[in-house]
Amino acid sequence: QEAAAETAGRLAVAAAAQETQKEAERAEEARRRVMLKQAALREVESEVAAVAEKLSADIAQQAPRVDQLKAALAQQHQRQADAAAAREAESAAEVDRTQRALQEIFGQLE
Repeated sequence: QEAAAETAGRLAVAAAAQETQKEAERAEEARRRVMLKQAALREVESEVAAVAEKLSADIAQQAPRVDQLKAALAQQHQRQADAAAAREAESAAEVDRTQRALQEIFGQLE
């Protein structure tokens, strides 16, 4: 009976060692997966940084053109505002001429 207990104890120790080995293998596999994911993440981060740098350079390159377009648009708006003001002034002058002409006609009729 003592030999059976000793054998059972050895089997239990062997089973525990085998389970520990399996857990160690699972932990190693998990660590390997984490490392692969971290490497993939670093690669994506590098690509994102490269794209951001390119976009920043493109924006900087386009800035003078954008400024030109803004200035041209402002000039166009000013010309339109000046033309509208001139039309309004001409219209007011026309109203004044018409009013004076009507007053002159009514003055002659009296």
